[in-house]
Amino acid sequence: MLKIQKVLNNNVVIALHRSGYEAVLVGRGLGFGKHPGDGVEEDSAEKVFVLKDPRERIRYARVLEEVDKPFAALVTQGIAMMEDLLGTTLGERIHWSLTDHLFFAVKRLKEGIAVKNPFLREVEVLYPKEYAAAQAMIRWLSEEIDLPMPEDETAFVALHVHSAMGGESLSQVSRKNNIISQMIKITEESLGFTLNRKSPQYMRLIRHLSFFIDRIEGSMEGDPMDSVEEMMRKEHPIPYGIAAKLCLFLQNALGKPVPRAETVYLTIHIQRLYNSTKHSE
Repeated sequence: MLKIQKVLNNNVVIALHRSGYEAVLVGRGLGFGKHPGDGVEEDSAEKVFVLKDPRERIRYARVLEEVDKPFAALVTQGIAMMEDLLGTTLGERIHWSLTDHLFFAVKRLKEGIAVKNPFLREVEVLYPKEYAAAQAMIRWLSEEIDLPMPEDETAFVALHVHSAMGGESLSQVSRKNNIISQMIKITEESLGFTLNRKSPQYMRLIRHLSFFIDRIEGSMEGDPMDSVEEMMRKEHPIPYGIAAKLCLFLQNALGKPVPRAETVYLTIHIQRLYNSTKHSE
């Protein structure tokens, strides 16, 4: 039997776990008629989130002081839903970071203020599983609070989920997506047209840029491809020139050298985009 410390709503309570840590328990009717000090059986909970990191416990406690308790409970239920959909456990940080984000997002929406996510399509392409889970959660939350939430929020939630799955901080994930977004902008300006965000070629380019950044940050070097690079430069001057421009941009953005072989790989992807657009004209 665990001792309840806070009742967030009829389905979510915070209790002192037998391990000595605070735990968030989720289950239908778990908090109904309960009060701080009452007991609750751990086995009666559908989900138990044990907050072991003292820093995350403090942050979560601070967030609970600012936000509406029933709303915090809904976010916790949403996190449990996404864990079930993804078949994995999300990190402790998401409990306070996502609660804080969504509380103020909803507050802004009620005031008629909608924040655009500049990485919406990139997030959907790069993190499809996280995006699908976030989409289900946002649809459910919208119904629970009777407020339609924009697709931009799905992308924001997906970033939180990806961060919670991979151990990367939100700032690291956002920085990477910002770099990709800038590289897409350079590509579009150089080509002179807007890329089709739903085309297979665009999706492949986005994934390539993501892995490209990972390789450079991990200081991984590709095999020398001097002869292929020279061929690309002569036969596909426009895609090659854009690829070279993107490599220079990334080198400056990351402060790390970019192997010349990366120009070849990137030229191939840009050439596909270039050809697909020419054929559709």
